[in-house]
Amino acid sequence: MEHLDGIHYERFYRDLIDTAFLINEVVEGETESGDIETYYEFADAEDEAYHDGATLSEYGNAFYFKEGKIYECVIYLENIECTGINLYNDLDEIKEIVQDLLELYHGDEVDLLEQQPWAKDYLATESS
Repeated sequence: MEHLDGIHYERFYRDLIDTAFLINEVVEGETESGDIETYYEFADAEDEAYHDGATLSEYGNAFYFKEGKIYECVIYLENIECTGINLYNDLDEIKEIVQDLLELYHGDEVDLLEQQPWAKDYLATESS
């Protein structure tokens, strides 16, 4: 992972929204008992956290795929402002992210590829 410096984060993020494939939006929340829960999709996270009695973090992460690279945007949730961007362009890093996604889809490659067709080229295959 490489942190991108010297760019206008908000402008870059808005460009990703318009031109890249949204992989996931993730934010964590802490329940009253101290457990950490993970919520997906910023639009739903607040309601789900409220239902769970959790307090959301002020920041979340939005992941985008574009031209063989994955961008992680650090988002201040109060106003959905991008405050930093990380780049994943190493093949092993991208494969690891795809494997994590596959776990979210309960190992169902067909479902994963229906929702994330870009991931096809990055699914780990057994070597002979």
